[in-house]
Amino acid sequence: MTDHQVNSKSLSDRLMIRSGMVRKLSSGIYYWLPTGIKVVEKLKNIIREEMNLIGSIEFSSPLIQPIHLWKKSGRLVQYGDELIRFKDRKNRTFALSPTNEESITYLIKDEIKSYNQLPINLYQIQTKFRDELRPQFGIIRSKEFIMKDAYSFHANAKSLQKTYNKMIKTYEKIFDKVKLKYKIILAENGLIGGDISHEFRSDMKRNLKFNGDIDQDHIKIERQFNMDGINTIAIKKESEIEYFKMKYKKISEILNKNDLVLRKMVKLIVVKADPNSDHKFIAILMRLKDVLNVRKVEKQSLVSKPLRFMKKKELLKILNFNQCDFMNTICKSIPIIADYRINRICFPIIGIKVDECYYIDLNFKKKVSYHKICDLVEFQEEYLFQSYGEKIEVRDGNELELGHLFQIGEKYSRSIGAYFQDKQGERKLIKMGCYGIGVGRMISAIIEQNHDDNGIVWPEVLAPFQAAILPININKSNTVRNVSNDLYHTLKKNRFEVIFYDKEMSFGKMLKDVELIGVPHIFIINRVNLRLKRITYRSRMNQLEEYIDLNDVVTFLKQRSLKN
Repeated sequence: MTDHQVNSKSLSDRLMIRSGMVRKLSSGIYYWLPTGIKVVEKLKNIIREEMNLIGSIEFSSPLIQPIHLWKKSGRLVQYGDELIRFKDRKNRTFALSPTNEESITYLIKDEIKSYNQLPINLYQIQTKFRDELRPQFGIIRSKEFIMKDAYSFHANAKSLQKTYNKMIKTYEKIFDKVKLKYKIILAENGLIGGDISHEFRSDMKRNLKFNGDIDQDHIKIERQFNMDGINTIAIKKESEIEYFKMKYKKISEILNKNDLVLRKMVKLIVVKADPNSDHKFIAILMRLKDVLNVRKVEKQSLVSKPLRFMKKKELLKILNFNQCDFMNTICKSIPIIADYRINRICFPIIGIKVDECYYIDLNFKKKVSYHKICDLVEFQEEYLFQSYGEKIEVRDGNELELGHLFQIGEKYSRSIGAYFQDKQGERKLIKMGCYGIGVGRMISAIIEQNHDDNGIVWPEVLAPFQAAILPININKSNTVRNVSNDLYHTLKKNRFEVIFYDKEMSFGKMLKDVELIGVPHIFIINRVNLRLKRITYRSRMNQLEEYIDLNDVVTFLKQRSLKN
């Protein structure tokens, strides 16, 4: 165990390492050790049980996917460098699966032909891969992670909604079983696609032992640009291309004087390019109301890491304001990476503030070409309210996304070609839902919510061992040894998972070990108590001790297990 591992920024990561659950092989790559595997398998079984109850069928998809499927869906460019790619000996390109929407749709298109075969709901629990730019917080943000991903296929939207609602209830049962505190929020579909999605998030604010957000997908820029860099405004109006200078010094004035709508406006920000690229600058195009997500931008291969924004003096060197046609200048000299929401604006207008005046270029879209279109912005409460008309709960920076459900619709069916024949014999696209749970992330969240100064306090359904037998001076007393052995075999016979310290060890060391790994029920055996045919019971939940009759241990443990 290295000092770096012990000093991890994440409390759950430190406890997982100290308790022998995981070990780090490389940045973002971890071993799961025997204690950790026991917890993982128990959580998997809970997930399986609930998924099976709603008629979901377990399957297993290949980890290796042909890259052409990602090209068909359009996500090859969107995922960028996070998608791990390689070539086989025949020079064919493949990807390691970060998710399976393309591959499962490819399977379904050949298996489902008629409405009589729908709906169908499939799930798997599988290791996924992503080339994280900055792996951190242990298994919370890693390059290799365990995920439950499910996919449902339907003939119509009503059927999809029914399964979607059922899946939300199933997620609630799973989270409740492991006593994990969570909340459900309406979320943005992002790169997955579709119109509706919800997230299950864990509030870990009180238990964090480090500074900064856990979920790095939601880092916000604290500094506001105040229109000092390049900025864009847009209006849904078709007009001829022209350039003009405006005297207004505030965006609010431009809105009021020109009858523009704020939610239709966009902005352009210039950042420093990666030194290894062929460019000096990169332009980022996004809606004015959206907040730039630094991590998402830094994932782009052309952008410098860390991200650096260009100052006004630097911009003046590359923009020709004598001609005022600054958009032509940008298009010729700077690659533009656009947030995908820009496509929803039909006829944009772009503007830039220099020397306290705005220069406006109408219909720049007719001459601009994008180097790449992807997801670049922060989750926005206002955006979701406008889109769905629902009251949205704002995310806390210290929340962790544990589950995500999507109503995708026809996105992948259309790109992959998955059709079915309805009752009237018409050929229609299959509608799709997608449902994910981060297994490793759930374990980290449970530890963050359930621990004390001595170690992990597992809910009993996940504890690697249900009971621990701690014999005091086992090598000095045949009575202690015999009773400990008999108790161990009795508990094993009654299907309890038991850890038995059958070698000489100090009581303090034994107790420290079992409390660190989170064994809920601890039985302490010594000669003094055995004279009265009783042993000491210690609860990991409340640290209280009591004496119980030696002959009542199994009954006592069953009753306690049922209560928990």
